[in-house]
Amino acid sequence: MAINAYSERFLQVIDKLGVTDYFVWNNCDSISKAQMSHIRTGKGGASLSIIEAFCNQFPQVNANYILTGKGSMFLDNETSHSSLSEKDVEDLPSAETVEYWRRMYKSTVDMYEVQLENLQKHFDELNKSVENIQSFFNERKKAI
Repeated sequence: MAINAYSERFLQVIDKLGVTDYFVWNNCDSISKAQMSHIRTGKGGASLSIIEAFCNQFPQVNANYILTGKGSMFLDNETSHSSLSEKDVEDLPSAETVEYWRRMYKSTVDMYEVQLENLQKHFDELNKSVENIQSFFNERKKAI
């Protein structure tokens, strides 16, 4: 039900580890209960920061597997990179590409946060206008 392939693999790894969503969001920095719920229900996807926090908590997890589906689900300390073929390595995103998408994600989130703040200000202004109108009508009722 996840929103994209890497979110689906993220959930598969959680299930394979045998840990609960509660354990994940309760023990991983940057992962909230709501985010786990959205990933599980397909309302949202696992962001790079979520995958990073998860892999920091579970260092045996192969982040490359979650992101690309290449390699094994878990790292083998002795042969963690030897299981990747030359073709697998060629298909990996470059550090520049990953950084580019990370910046794009951050700028998009920042943009929407500003828009939400502006909407909140407009909502507050409208709410204040409604309160003023209600107050005006209440004063008029008292005068009548």
